[in-house]
Amino acid sequence: MYARMETVSRDLEWVGVRHRANYGPMLDRITGGEPSDPLRVLAEACESLGITVRRDARRYTSLVDLNRFVDAVRPESEFVRHLERADLRATLQLWADNDRRMQHLGIAELQTLSRNLSTLGKIGLEALDYLESGKPAPQTWVLEKKKLLEQLEQPTAEVKLAAVRTVRSLLGSL
Repeated sequence: MYARMETVSRDLEWVGVRHRANYGPMLDRITGGEPSDPLRVLAEACESLGITVRRDARRYTSLVDLNRFVDAVRPESEFVRHLERADLRATLQLWADNDRRMQHLGIAELQTLSRNLSTLGKIGLEALDYLESGKPAPQTWVLEKKKLLEQLEQPTAEVKLAAVRTVRSLLGSL
């Protein structure tokens, strides 16, 4: 299915549909034109929520500008879906450090979400340390972190952290 979707997306771009092309410029507008690397890291780890959740979160009409973070975030994180092929430790470290980088942007709506991604990255790094060392993780630690993942997965700023799936998978391997 994803291979077919990728082909259709390329075909749509070829005929002028800008469903992917506006992603970067939308993120840049949110930061007022400043470098948006930390915001892009956060966006790649998130997925926007469906119309039902968004409809209940605020009153949307055709007159509402779609210029918020939730409007830029994709409905499914391709990055998280492909993460198993990437350098997992480097990505988890990037997530853990990203909140510090986000602070200078001063986007109040994203502070909690940014902190959540940082926490998620730290949990993932700890889990990876257990896996690579061959030492079993204490069951109380695993249960505590799984409970924390449930909290981190709760919608914030009308998006969810898709990255939770990756760390939950790591914890499942312990």
